Amino acid sequence: MKWFTATKDHYADALHRASPPGRLFATLSAGMQALYNAIGNAIADAHNNAIRIIDESHPATATELLDQWLAAYGLPEPGTVLPPTDDERRALLIAKINAKRGQSPARMIAIAAALGVVATVTEWFDVGRPLTWRMTLPGEVTKFRAGISKAGDKLTDFTTTGAAIKQQVERAKPAHTIVEWMDV
Repeated sequence: MKWFTATKDHYADALHRASPPGRLFATLSAGMQALYNAIGNAIADAHNNAIRIIDESHPATATELLDQWLAAYGLPEPGTVLPPTDDERRALLIAKINAKRGQSPARMIAIAAALGVVATVTEWFDVGRPLTWRMTLPGEVTKFRAGISKAGDKLTDFTTTGAAIKQQVERAKPAHTIVEWMDV
């Protein structure tokens, strides 16, 4: 919602219009005009401060308190880096607030999507590996590539984004579920 920002003239005019009728207030003396301007300035300051307080009380419009909002919601999450601009940080905060909670494969896909990665989760129930999810990530978030990587490289190494996805999924998944990490 966009609020009305007041100036001293708005309130000085309102005070003049609210003055009693009569010759004394029909045309204001310089002293009376200065009084109305001073009172109008004080009221306009209070009005605009109230708007700033209202804006800061919601994470979607906060500017001065954005860092406190981010900290209150645990952002940046361990293993992640905050986006560079306030608008992107605000969007990340709102996404976290509005994110569906739960421990479903859809939630794990949403975690990856929040970091700009398209992922899939396949789940199966095998006697040898009960409650296993295979989370497939695109190749740009994993470091090991067949034909490019050399012997001795870790087979499951991730870029910064991939590591952030892995850490968040491992924290959000059900405790009894095993996640196997794959790349496309």
